[in-house]
Amino acid sequence: RVLFRSMSVTVDTDATMIQAGGDPVQFTGTVKNYNEDDGVIWSITGNNSPDTVISEDGVLTVAADETAKSLTITAAAKEDVRFTGSKTVTVTPAMVLNPEYCEV
Repeated sequence: RVLFRSMSVTVDTDATMIQAGGDPVQFTGTVKNYNEDDGVIWSITGNNSPDTVISEDGVLTVAADETAKSLTITAAAKEDVRFTGSKTVTVTPAMVLNPEYCEV
């Protein structure tokens, strides 16, 4: 007799838009119906800059030189990486000040 387990992974953050070069953003990953380890493994896709990264704790840092218009953050269950959840966020360009138009 084979038993199938049901597991799901969800990804959440308060941010829907993230500015390149801005403050890091925290993501949370939740594993439902786990047996052993409720942790997740984070990954990021869609980034063009190698400096756009997500930490083991789910903190996303978008590099100032990131040119991607969106990023997909994925959490995979440590217990079984076949179970994943993801969230896509929009990236806004880094703010650049032009000295010709700035007064000090």
